This record gives sequence, structure tokens and C-alpha cells, in this order.
Amino acid sequence: MAYRRRRFLVAIAAAAAGSAGCTSGEQSQGTADGPPTPQRNRLQVNVTYDEPGVEYIDANDTVRYTAGHRREGTQRTAVSSVVDFETWAYPRAAEVGAERVEASLKQRLSRELGPGVSVGYQQVDGGRETWEIIVFLTTTEDRNGSVVITPTVGAEQVAAETPRRVAVRLTVDSHEFRAEYPVRIEAVTQVRS
Repeated sequence: MAYRRRRFLVAIAAAAAGSAGCTSGEQSQGTADGPPTPQRNRLQVNVTYDEPGVEYIDANDTVRYTAGHRREGTQRTAVSSVVDFETWAYPRAAEVGAERVEASLKQRLSRELGPGVSVGYQQVDGGRETWEIIVFLTTTEDRNGSVVITPTVGAEQVAAETPRRVAVRLTVDSHEFRAEYPVRIEAVTQVRS
């Protein structure tokens, strides 16, 4: 299972698009009552992380992973980095949690989420342990204020099937990491240029 920074980028892109309005700077988050609150109980996720290029180092509780690639002529060489296991694991587990929230929503709603509904994750307040999972309900308007894309699933439907928290158990080379992430729903209006 390939875990990339896709979900993180979804969260960053949705937040940036919402706050930047793509070009106009207009944004709305939710209704006067605010976005709905997730209604389901905690979702439990257990996954073995077996991404190529990732290795747990027991001697100092770190992870060696492929951080990128370097090109030398026609040769492409992997560049590794070593980081504290928990520092590495918090965002990986958040990504896994976001993917499972999306899969759970598709299953519980018996449909694809479609345009205007996405799931991402982001770090909160810059703390290593403070990550959250976000279900974005994005309405897109053109420059004239006409709605061009709306979420294909209603906010109340999404709230009824979204867990309040996601508990993730992530195993790397038989070493286990556990974390629990809050889930929130954010309604965003963005203006497309």
C-alpha cells in the first residue's frame, strides 16, 4: 500500500484554496451554525507499513526512509534520511487514518464522494503530536458568485457517517506506534478564477 503525502496535500490545498479563494481572497467556513459535528464513534485502524525504503532502527528508536532522489548524470540514486520514530510516525498514521475515513465514508454512504468532498490531514499548532483529520465540504464559485461545484453529499449525511476520532495502530518492522486523531468537518467556499 503506497502512502504518499497526497492526503496532506489535499488538506493544504483545500485550506489554501479556501483562504486564498484561488485568486480572490474570499472564503466562508460553514454556515451560521458552523459545520456539522461528526456523529459516529471512534474508528479503529490497524496497518502494517511496508513501504519500500522504510526501515525501523531499534538501536536508537529511529526510522530510515527514502527522502528523495539525486540524479548524477543518467544515474538516479535514493537519498535516505533518519528521524526519530515518533516524529516520522505521527503524520504517517494521520495519513493512514485519513485514507480509512474516506474509505469508510464511501462504504457507509454506498457511493463515491465525488467533487466537493475530500478527506485530508494537517498538523495543528506545529506540535509533533497535534495532527487532525479533516473532511472538507467544498463549494466552488466562479468570479461572479455563481456556484459551479457543490459537495455531492449533504453535510448532515457526511456528519452522520463520519467518526469523531480515529485510533491508528501502525506497525513498522514489528515496532508498533499508536495515536488517536480528532476528526472534524470543514465547509469551505472557494472562488475559482
